[in-house]
Amino acid sequence: MPKNLSVYSCLIISPSDVTKERDAAVEVIENWNAHVGAGLQARIEAVRWESHARPEMGAPAQDIINQQLVDQCDFGIAIFWSRLGSPTEKHPSGSAEEIDRLLRRGSKVMVYFSTQPIPQDALRDDQFSRLQELKKRYQHEGLLATFDNVAILRERLQLHITSLVTELLLNARAGGQPIPSTGTLTAPTPDIRVIVAGGIAARGPATVPIVSVTIQNHSPNDFFFHSILFELSDGDRLFFERDAITADYLRPCKIEPGNSFSFHVNPGEARDALKGRSIVSAVASDKIGRMYRSTTADMETAMNNYDSFAKIAAKRRR
Repeated sequence: MPKNLSVYSCLIISPSDVTKERDAAVEVIENWNAHVGAGLQARIEAVRWESHARPEMGAPAQDIINQQLVDQCDFGIAIFWSRLGSPTEKHPSGSAEEIDRLLRRGSKVMVYFSTQPIPQDALRDDQFSRLQELKKRYQHEGLLATFDNVAILRERLQLHITSLVTELLLNARAGGQPIPSTGTLTAPTPDIRVIVAGGIAARGPATVPIVSVTIQNHSPNDFFFHSILFELSDGDRLFFERDAITADYLRPCKIEPGNSFSFHVNPGEARDALKGRSIVSAVASDKIGRMYRSTTADMETAMNNYDSFAKIAAKRRR
């Protein structure tokens, strides 16, 4: 049968020192298209200069790449490790220029930094120090993600891509553009409840204030949980990579009928990213992008309790 497919172009951005990670990003997108995108009636095209750019004369190479590729993409994935890359006419590197160009157009860019040890050879020039300067700037302008091996990067990308494309699809729907769906999406929505609560918990010898998010499966079937995001008062979203108590990475999992899954965050650790905005709800998504929200009233109560416990924890540290 003919299908009306939503297609998004994703620019893969990076210097030359993360070849394996670039390849992994493309593989994740291909797997996402086969398993998640099929259910959402969406597809992502991974765009790389080495595969998509054509030879052209008459302008600097980066300007040609911008015109041929960057300006045609819907969002970007940027990956860094030890190098920043060669500077362009107006930017510290081609990768930095591509990120800025996408952001100026209002497109989303997900930025990832590797925390793997830096080879000594990479410290013989100014590449790493220049990269750290750019990283500091990005930390003040948004929320970055980190990874310590390619397997973790794959997991993060799968989760984040699902969240971002779901947002793009929802925005298209809000703008009046129809989003076709398969039987998977039109099937009855499972009874999944997102419960939030503010409290305090032990982390090593110290106690920390937390907000817990519990996903309860009240349906008769297994629920395949994929991610948790926090909606902010201005409509933006915040993502926490690790549990505030266990420090474990947030990973997709199966929740059997009658069971639940809990994740803990410390909003105080994201004060710079919040920039004075408040958290209004917790949003859980499944592997095909359906979303389940906590109530605004419950989140307000949870955040009030969190603030109270934060004051108690601060007094104990004195």
